[in-house]
Amino acid sequence: MHTGQWRGHIRVSLGLALVVLSLTLPGQAQEGARRVPLSTPQRTALVIGNSQYSTGPLRNPVNDAQDMADVLKRVGFTVTLLADADQQQMETAVEALSQQLRRGGVGLFYFAGHGVQVVGQNYLMPVRTSITAEEDVKYKAVAAGWVLDRMEAARNTLNILILDACRDAPFTRQWRSTTQGLATMQAGTGTDTLIAFATLPGQVAADGKERNSPFTKHLLQQLVVPGVPVEEVFKRVRTAVVQETGGKQRPQDWNASTQEFRFVEGVPPQPPSPPATGPQVAVGVYPPPTPSEPSKTFRNSLGMEFVLISAGEFMMGSNNGESDEKPVHRVRISKPFYLGQYEVTQGQWQAMMGQNPSQFKGDAMLPVENVSWEDVQEFLRRLNAREGDPTYRLPTEAEWEYAARAGMSTAYSFGDSERQLGEYAWYWDNAGAKTHPVGQKKPNDWGLYDMQGNVVEWVQDWYGSYTSAAVTDPQGPSSGSSRVIRGGGWGFIARSCRSATRGGSMEPDFRHDNLGFRLLREVR
Repeated sequence: MHTGQWRGHIRVSLGLALVVLSLTLPGQAQEGARRVPLSTPQRTALVIGNSQYSTGPLRNPVNDAQDMADVLKRVGFTVTLLADADQQQMETAVEALSQQLRRGGVGLFYFAGHGVQVVGQNYLMPVRTSITAEEDVKYKAVAAGWVLDRMEAARNTLNILILDACRDAPFTRQWRSTTQGLATMQAGTGTDTLIAFATLPGQVAADGKERNSPFTKHLLQQLVVPGVPVEEVFKRVRTAVVQETGGKQRPQDWNASTQEFRFVEGVPPQPPSPPATGPQVAVGVYPPPTPSEPSKTFRNSLGMEFVLISAGEFMMGSNNGESDEKPVHRVRISKPFYLGQYEVTQGQWQAMMGQNPSQFKGDAMLPVENVSWEDVQEFLRRLNAREGDPTYRLPTEAEWEYAARAGMSTAYSFGDSERQLGEYAWYWDNAGAKTHPVGQKKPNDWGLYDMQGNVVEWVQDWYGSYTSAAVTDPQGPSSGSSRVIRGGGWGFIARSCRSATRGGSMEPDFRHDNLGFRLLREVR
């Protein structure tokens, strides 16, 4: 795609996550009672993530909810997902869940967003509501106890309530009776119950600097492990959160359940056997030890996160696109490399360069844009000097497409349908003519975010024509007058966000508010 074509496309929370697991049984659970396995019945879930609060907006809850919904679908739940829901939407969805649960089975409610404790009661905060005093809360927020009551009213087999109502809620600081964190919560009498808090009652849990909160991140990982009882899932989550936060956050659970439930049936993976003790003698001829494998991820001193991309082969280009995407040809990538998991952000650019040239500002996690290829080279020079490691660079065009495809030969990394693009990319139809914080959409199968949207990305190559011959580690033409750009952006239509789309005739000093970059770090 040449310059004219390309330019034509441009037109809360208080810290506590808690989990309530209630089992409707005829009698109160007794400590030490025999565990009764629970079979795999129908599973129904309502998942809500609220981020866009007018006061105290949050970065992660919508991400948390989207990822939780994906994982729950994988383990057999029928899921209803709401993002940035108001009070009426939340309450209507809870009533619908209660009706669905009357058919029996397992019910699960998950909420991520601001949560507050007022006079010992916990409330979940909707968006698009005006709460100026603590007296407003019980009328304009959703009571967590009411959610649990509506689920228990269905008299189904098992109900799980997960409230990742963590992070800090600034609008509560002037209220008289609010306390940090959420209050202790228990199910009604006559039920078996497991309650797990993301931190101790009355304390604030971390929001996290990654895509998910620490509690939800580790819960997502543990939910898919086969054969693990639910109480062991939360024990593992607690251990991981304590380790990640250096003991600053300690999840807590209360368990009076007499039944077993596993999100995934099967045999749990066994830990490696301990090394044998005593003297050992080995006789024979052995090959030299192989070098250690590089780490799967890498984080540098600027906070940039990288994903290891293994060596391999792919078919580069497309016969169904623009003329400069032909001919399709085989490319071999002979060496692994690290590629930025996210586009370089404005916060990272500001930290290195001391200024921010971007058109769209207001959040350090927005991708930096309005930078030229030459500007990026200066950024690289400074970063390599700072890290003492001259192995950071832009990816080549071939390395970029190889990583964007993530092993797929389809138009996009997820398939050929444009209808799914909005799940993975910010582009013309959903971006609202602006950039968005990195990492809010789904990643491709290799863990890379925003490869087909948000901002277009500079790559290393001079612009030139493809060859039909198979090539290894192509570097592009040895000289030229314009550089290549890759990926989709907020100003691009869906067709121009395909993995094979090329942007050419971009002079190295060209800048645009739809144009940024991500970095490659060579494996040493």
